[in-house]
Amino acid sequence: MLSNLFGSSLDGIGKLCSSSSTTVEEIIAREDLSSYIQSQRKNGKGMVPLLEFIEHSIPELVKAALQPVCEEECVGSVGKEGDADGHGPKKKTPGKKQVLFNENATELITFYLDVSQESEVFIRRIVAAALLVLGIAAPLTPLVAQCFRRIILGAFDVSSVTTTEAIAAVLDEEMVLAIIRHMSTSFIISDTLAFLFEPNLPTTEIASFQPRPLIFTEACIRLRFAQHLASHMAAALRTVSCQPYFNVWKELINHGCSQAAGPIVDELLKYDLLSVYFMDILLGCEEARKNPSAVPLAAQGVELYHDIIALVRTSLIPPDVREM
Repeated sequence: MLSNLFGSSLDGIGKLCSSSSTTVEEIIAREDLSSYIQSQRKNGKGMVPLLEFIEHSIPELVKAALQPVCEEECVGSVGKEGDADGHGPKKKTPGKKQVLFNENATELITFYLDVSQESEVFIRRIVAAALLVLGIAAPLTPLVAQCFRRIILGAFDVSSVTTTEAIAAVLDEEMVLAIIRHMSTSFIISDTLAFLFEPNLPTTEIASFQPRPLIFTEACIRLRFAQHLASHMAAALRTVSCQPYFNVWKELINHGCSQAAGPIVDELLKYDLLSVYFMDILLGCEEARKNPSAVPLAAQGVELYHDIIALVRTSLIPPDVREM
């Protein structure tokens, strides 16, 4: 009996996907959507209308997947910690409805990327929509950052080349600033976008990718990614939530000799720029000696300073070798 009811519920989702009047919210509001998607992976009876629905709704789905949770939507009934009677200031909890929307929309997008024969064609639309939402979003919650990660890595799994080109195509200077802002405060975002500096490509794509990472790299250089990243140094040293910022630097320096990251690192190592952010680090250290709490990330600055010097030293050609 229960299995019949469950099956009927899943069939209802299939009918909704087949209807041209069905809205995105009607689909992503379904608590049984994940089960329906899993059933399609096994038998695929409703695969065609589901994929067509996703194709027609990509911008709305991406927006729903990356919509920040509004804490005012759902206010918990507990007050102070350990206070079961609800007295005192109420503790806010994320809106369960929006969390469901985030998760379901992300599930639909990644499912489409995974199973559709046309997914590579739609990567540009999916990635462009994701980057545009990221560009205007407030500081990301861990859930939204994780949804962004799943979408981008899902696209990378289909085609690293197309994904990288799609990201480069939508970049402008304002977008670069937004990306640096998010990368500076979210390890999830910084780790995700590190793929752009050193993509892990399947063997079948290596040959086709080799001449193309410069598309992204050249966009970053043209839009002054290095200058904007370096200009954030002084503020990052003094902001405890900016630990991921130094992770971005670490990834760049670690791949400083690669085709993708190398030209960006070259920009960072130009004297006019390097002298400014090195001075920011040194001034931060001096301030930290007097008041450690004022520069909580001074140690990360010193570590970065050391890594850059080490990279420069390994890049130098000794005079006796150069003359050979």
